[in-house]
Amino acid sequence: MAENNTQNSRRTFNKVIIAGIIGADPEIHRSANNVVRATFSVSSHRRTSNGMKTDWLPVVAFNQLAEIIARYGKKGRLIHIDGALVASTWQDPNDANRQIKRLEIHAKELLFLDNKNPEAQENREAIEASTGENETGNQEAPEEVPSEVSTLDEILGKI
Repeated sequence: MAENNTQNSRRTFNKVIIAGIIGADPEIHRSANNVVRATFSVSSHRRTSNGMKTDWLPVVAFNQLAEIIARYGKKGRLIHIDGALVASTWQDPNDANRQIKRLEIHAKELLFLDNKNPEAQENREAIEASTGENETGNQEAPEEVPSEVSTLDEILGKI
């Protein structure tokens, strides 16, 4: 059974690519371990039978990418984000019987699309700061990412 799960996991991937407008200036947090975390939302538009619908998608960037978002990522900027969808679950600090679940995009790469100069300083810094992957191709997340991460099936099963 374990071998089958390993084979199945090799056939899956988690990749999100989005281009949208930053909805508000990013919130920046620095942990006690000096990990920088930037959170912000990006608008995405999609067609529905009733016209266009705007979705606001939560995005998180860490360390160098977080610093770049803090410096250049202002409300209204057009941005391209390449990352992964991460499902997090944690205990509600105000209600012991309630767990909070959230899906968010963890940015691995970003580019500002509203600058007419693709060689602009913010894009050079963003490319240089794109999060590295280890030898197996897996991104090493900072320790401050919630440790109890659920699969999408687990989250959808609890809704």
